[in-house]
Amino acid sequence: MAAIIASGGSALGQPDKRACLDTYVEAQSDRQAGKLIAARAAAVTCGSESCPDVLRGDCVTWLRELDASIPTVVFSASSPDGRDVTDARVSVDGRDVVARVAGEAVAMDPGEHIARCEAEGYKPVEIRVVAAQGAKNRAVRFEMELARSTVSPMRAATAGPRPVRPLTYALGAIGLVGLAVWGGIGASAFWGNPSVETLDRCKPNCNPSDRSDVQRKLVMADIAGATALLGLGVALALYLTRPVVVVTPLRDGLLLGGSTRF
Repeated sequence: MAAIIASGGSALGQPDKRACLDTYVEAQSDRQAGKLIAARAAAVTCGSESCPDVLRGDCVTWLRELDASIPTVVFSASSPDGRDVTDARVSVDGRDVVARVAGEAVAMDPGEHIARCEAEGYKPVEIRVVAAQGAKNRAVRFEMELARSTVSPMRAATAGPRPVRPLTYALGAIGLVGLAVWGGIGASAFWGNPSVETLDRCKPNCNPSDRSDVQRKLVMADIAGATALLGLGVALALYLTRPVVVVTPLRDGLLLGGSTRF
């Protein structure tokens, strides 16, 4: 009872004449100042049955007008992959208005406001909202960003195929060409070459020019074979040890890392 009396109400919880007059004046001044929510609260009080009819009639009229004029906003929040974030909290101008984003309409005074959305695991997001007088159920959606990576670096490293560097393909192609050249020159040096047959007959007193032709081809075959082995060997090593790049989102940017594995 003490609390009711202190607030200017009667013992039955109804406002007395002094409270009716005070809220009647407050409703008018708050309407003129654009504080429609406060004006509505005052109009509810001075529109009570216990208030004098001369005051109550105006307050009931104001209440209908204010209900039509006060803008409302429906807040929602979404994660980077488009899912609803239902455990988010929204505050407007520093005051909590929605404990959880669940589709409720929130009344706001006309004008510009700063709305802030917070949710565990996400960065806080602030946006400017202009509430137009009389606009109802305007949808305002917060696009949330992850505060930190939800995938561990090891999982990210094994999530997809590792890239093959272009140099691996180039060296592999060089190795295959060298292998083909080695086989072709080697075959031409020993099969169907008249110089080889001549060397078989003239041993050990062969013409130096005959020996040099065969030797030149054998040297070229050796060079081609070495090139093939080197190219294929390095290409295989690059393929087996190709790196893994790990990108980890952080609160202030991205963390780039890498590793090499067989």
